[in-house]
Amino acid sequence: MAEIILEVKELVTYFSLPDGFARSVNGITFKIEKGKTMGLVGESGSGKTVTALSIMGLIRDEPGIVEGEIIFQEDGNKQNLLAGLEQYCEVERQDGKIDLVRKDCIKWNKRYEKNMRGIRGKKIAMIFQDAVASLNPLWTVGTQIQEAILLQGLCEEKAEARTRTLEWLKRVHIKKPELVHNAYPHQLSGGMCQRVMIAMALASRPSLLIADEPTTGLDVTIQAGIVELLKELRSELGTTILFISHNLGVVAELTDEIEVIHNGRVLR
Repeated sequence: MAEIILEVKELVTYFSLPDGFARSVNGITFKIEKGKTMGLVGESGSGKTVTALSIMGLIRDEPGIVEGEIIFQEDGNKQNLLAGLEQYCEVERQDGKIDLVRKDCIKWNKRYEKNMRGIRGKKIAMIFQDAVASLNPLWTVGTQIQEAILLQGLCEEKAEARTRTLEWLKRVHIKKPELVHNAYPHQLSGGMCQRVMIAMALASRPSLLIADEPTTGLDVTIQAGIVELLKELRSELGTTILFISHNLGVVAELTDEIEVIHNGRVLR
């Protein structure tokens, strides 16, 4: 039987509105086998990105509340990434609707970070939707990748981190890695920034890569190049991929199976 690397059970993510609370994610359940690529598709606003942020532990401050189970498994070790959060949150319901939420944000965030320690960025990495906006405009591309490598403890010396950064820029088919290494994000095209984000995400060789609409806003030729790059790196590194998109053509080209989300639920 194939190993399940990620299992999401009855995931619910709430957000506050002026007149109450909305369930952006409303009971999503799915699982991903190790080494496979699963597509998560749905229209804009269906809950795809919030699902990804919930898995990454990035729903922190008020009024974000996450319930359910997110079970990450590696080498036979299972960990519920939401374990213990419920003790720092109280949700009052009336007729099935959320009436009131009380949340100790400081303790919630500390617990969230404890659960994700050694997981986020190192074992589960994410390519965010807008690559240009996700990169710091004040730092060069190389500095940002090097910082990620050093913070994850993949090497101790800056010189070694620089060497690894250049290697990864080459692996994502950037023809002039030295030039890109010293460039700022605004000096690069959208497709080039997307390749930089892929290099940054894969530099730690994560077991699971979440790609949140990595081809959005790119022309068809560059989209095809990004898809081929992800297929190549998946084959080379054996990385499991959760690929989020509303482009069914791109999803069909890359994924082994598909889950469809509508109004915060998986359609069965």
